[in-house]
Amino acid sequence: MPDQKNLVVGLDLGSRTFRCVAATLERGMLRHAGSAAVPARGWQRGRVTDPQAVAASITEVVGRVEEQFPLTIARVVLGVAGPSVRGVNSRGQCELWPPREIAQFDVNRAVERACGLQFRDDHMILQVFPQYFTVDHDNEYRDPRGIPGSLLEANVHILITSKNEHEALVGLCNQVHLQVEDTVFEPVATALATVLPSDRFHGVALADIGMHSTDLVVYWKEMLVHSASIPIGAEPFTRDVAAGLQVAPPQAEQLKLEYGCALMGLTADHSKIELPPVNGKGRREARRRSLNYILEARGRELMGHIAHELKVCQMEGNLGTGLLLAGGGALLPGLCDLAEQVLNCPSRLALPIGICDLPDRLNDASWSTAAGLAMYAARLRVQEQQRQQQESLLVRLFG
Repeated sequence: MPDQKNLVVGLDLGSRTFRCVAATLERGMLRHAGSAAVPARGWQRGRVTDPQAVAASITEVVGRVEEQFPLTIARVVLGVAGPSVRGVNSRGQCELWPPREIAQFDVNRAVERACGLQFRDDHMILQVFPQYFTVDHDNEYRDPRGIPGSLLEANVHILITSKNEHEALVGLCNQVHLQVEDTVFEPVATALATVLPSDRFHGVALADIGMHSTDLVVYWKEMLVHSASIPIGAEPFTRDVAAGLQVAPPQAEQLKLEYGCALMGLTADHSKIELPPVNGKGRREARRRSLNYILEARGRELMGHIAHELKVCQMEGNLGTGLLLAGGGALLPGLCDLAEQVLNCPSRLALPIGICDLPDRLNDASWSTAAGLAMYAARLRVQEQQRQQQESLLVRLFG
């Protein structure tokens, strides 16, 4: 039976689907406890348009997970994504006088100064990721503590988001009696569930393809070196099919799912598909190759944007592990092949790992973010338990 204090929950509020994954910490392992998905309501192009509908969907998905074990979900880690999130690299210095060995206090002060950027009133820091430190302008250290010196410089990657949108999402969770333990940029959580430390070291990019945008993170030598939000997701693929084949968007989505492929070379030239009637006329036929021509064109545009972002962070041609694709939009057949062709690097789907007893239905790129959020919640819980143990020890020694 799950223990309330060891229950961790990740909540992924996607534009099309809300997903929730719950797991328990058991002897250093994370075990699946429950999961559910419901259609998203109250969203329009990734923004809240009907708060009550969003709150109802959150209540529904959490309730379905609670039905799978005898506990009440009280805390969640919430995913944040979309165009409102952007990343910047920054640096901050801390002088040490007289020169001495660097302590944790000095590291904290250097990082704080690196975060002292000026933002618009509607912006806030979502997350901070230390990259490396230099001491007296010499060498790079992942952990500079104990190194003697007189000048410490911190290099960090900062994720910034809209304060209003962030507070709105947290407020909706609070409205349905959920405490938000932390908010996480979704591809960071996805990478936690799908990317090994060795992958990060050799260079890896992860693209989380949502309905309206694709969120990208790039790692090298285990550091988060770049992040971006690209304004192309799964929905533009569907919209292009609707316009090109002259069908309604719901029918275009069905054609994309049933017959679509992002690379024409994987489709037989003579294969045909049946199209629904238009303006009272009978059913029509189209070459399947025409459908995939449309999808490949949009796919190449998306990969072009990813290539640009890799060039910006000087990782073009340096992805030893390659590109991982996550999210519902990544399930389009042929998209990994197209990525390999355009970016000239390995590509595969980002599938969740690291959670025991994960159901087969969750072995899917669309579930990777929710699984990663649960794993992030587990990391927070372990840190919390370690702090409590240290405080308990101090009480026993000095209380």
